[in-house]
Amino acid sequence: TDAGTTGTAGATGTAGAGTDIRARGMSAGCTKPPAANDSSSNFVLKTIHLTGTFAPTYLAGGTIYKSNQLPRAGGYDFQFRPYSVRLPKNYDPTKAYTVTLGGGGCGGSAEGFASGPNGGYQPDNNNTGIQVGLAYLAGCFADGGRDFATAMLHDTPEVPYVRQVIAEVENDYCVDKSLVFESGTSSGGWETYTTGCAAGDLIRAIGPVYGGLR
Repeated sequence: TDAGTTGTAGATGTAGAGTDIRARGMSAGCTKPPAANDSSSNFVLKTIHLTGTFAPTYLAGGTIYKSNQLPRAGGYDFQFRPYSVRLPKNYDPTKAYTVTLGGGGCGGSAEGFASGPNGGYQPDNNNTGIQVGLAYLAGCFADGGRDFATAMLHDTPEVPYVRQVIAEVENDYCVDKSLVFESGTSSGGWETYTTGCAAGDLIRAIGPVYGGLR
């Protein structure tokens, strides 16, 4: 007998629509003049009061709080921290710029950062975008690891820090919200992995150097 005819292939289904959660557009700081002491030649110290929920170990009386000998000189602790900003050459508040956050390796302190606020790491040698130096409090960024007094693991306080620093920078300067990046070395590399992943709605890409991931 004759073989049957081959059936017509079915239509290809429509691809599923993904959801892009990344921020876009110009920030609220566009058209605002920079602060009088802002500079394109050096990093300028800023401070930020952090809100949100922190594990008790990071608050006054907590084990990690005490092990970091907090508050540091200047009153710094996990809810009041420094960061720094360096503007690009010929900064124009009507033009939206790239932002790159950067953090350095272990060995310093918040008060040391305050006296020379570059985060120990300069992410943009060409000085074409807004650079933000991230500061730890004592020794290294707080990695959210084991609290040896209680044998418990805790969420890192670095995520609210980085999220709120980005929000403040976007409010004060003209930022292209789709072009926010983060980089760092050693402990700053750890910071980059952790906060870059946890704030993937804000940070487009990361460039960690010598960093681990808890």
